[in-house]
Amino acid sequence: MTNAPAATAHALPGSQPLSALEIAHVLSAEIVDYSKLSMDQQSRLLGRLVRIISEISELRSAQTSGQLIGLPAAEGMTLVFFGDPLAPVRCATEIARALQSYPEMKLRMGIHSGPVYRMAGIDARANVAGDGIKTAQRIMTSGEAGHILVSKPVADTLSGLGSWAKCLHDLGERELTPGARLHLFNLYTGDAGNPECPSALTATVTSTTAAPASAEVPAIKRKVRPVFIAALFVACVFAVIAGYIGIKRELAAPPRLTTEFAENFISLDRWKTPPSGWSFANQSLQIENEPSLGYAPKTNCGDFTMTFSLKLINDGGATWALRVKDPGNYYLFYLSGPGGMNTPNYFFTYLVQDGKQVLEHADKVLVTLKAGGQYHISIEASKDLISQTITSDQIDDDDAGYAKTLGLVRDDTYHMGCIGFRTFGNEKFAVSALFVRPPGVHVPE
Repeated sequence: MTNAPAATAHALPGSQPLSALEIAHVLSAEIVDYSKLSMDQQSRLLGRLVRIISEISELRSAQTSGQLIGLPAAEGMTLVFFGDPLAPVRCATEIARALQSYPEMKLRMGIHSGPVYRMAGIDARANVAGDGIKTAQRIMTSGEAGHILVSKPVADTLSGLGSWAKCLHDLGERELTPGARLHLFNLYTGDAGNPECPSALTATVTSTTAAPASAEVPAIKRKVRPVFIAALFVACVFAVIAGYIGIKRELAAPPRLTTEFAENFISLDRWKTPPSGWSFANQSLQIENEPSLGYAPKTNCGDFTMTFSLKLINDGGATWALRVKDPGNYYLFYLSGPGGMNTPNYFFTYLVQDGKQVLEHADKVLVTLKAGGQYHISIEASKDLISQTITSDQIDDDDAGYAKTLGLVRDDTYHMGCIGFRTFGNEKFAVSALFVRPPGVHVPE
């Protein structure tokens, strides 16, 4: 890795400090195995990374207000934010989502809040240096492709926020440089980050209660009777058979839906392990800051129609899943509101495979989304085609009562599955009057 020139412990020749030591929030990112790429690949990927970062709304906002200094590096970039401690975290997740469309781009990121000082560089432009930057870069190099690693000061800030706290995975205290230890966390939101522990941080745990190697344990000789051995063998056989039957039952697909599934949410008994962020009242399901998927096994089918009423309690939006094979494999749809994690007023389609989300495409929402808004969602799945519409139930909307196309998906990854809900970011929404109907079951007159 090549550090930015300003990220050294000493000021550049002829430079003058612009401020006293202050705490900054640093995001360091670099392309993995950059040095192994050809020069044209390096130029293309680095140019693409710069374009992606420059288009992020969080970065543009910080830059406009003078709260950001960027330090370009040979293999990536370091972004130094002042003021908002969440700015580098939001920026990192936006970068990770944008890179889903570029699988050839392998990026790792590290985030740290630490001391820096601003200074004027040789070209008289604002620059920055300090241990806060070097620490962020060391955290970054501990990760692998896709990782977003954060230090404990960053994790402490995030742990007080419900939507982010669930995305932190403790990696323990690590020695990044000889004699310097730092507590690290892996940030994984479900659609941003890498859930695996970095191989460089994988440690072998040795029990402190184990007997010393030199200690000799005297052998105890016992006479083992043949009858006992036979009984033990039979018990093992039965245990294996019971375990196999249990596994087969667990893996067996739920029965196919043949009648209407009508859910008024007077309980959550029909949902597979309802997540902690779910609650129900007044015949509606409320979901808040819940990245874990909850789904209804009794809705298993291939072709179906589905309708439900949707209320956006905050301005984040709403998220639902279709053809859920299991908690790690399904189609995911995110309706991003004005305060959503993605581009506002867009409908995003994701393919989730083995827990990893890949953005398929995004569609502009043709109705006005807002906090407190009420809408009606209609879905039809037929073979490899899933079409969806949205109708605004807001009386003050010009397009109230008119169904507008929400999204159209043609994909043959999942032919059958259940329906479910979760959140994409900090959404808070309510679902009511949910109906799922297999072929041949029609809406009552």
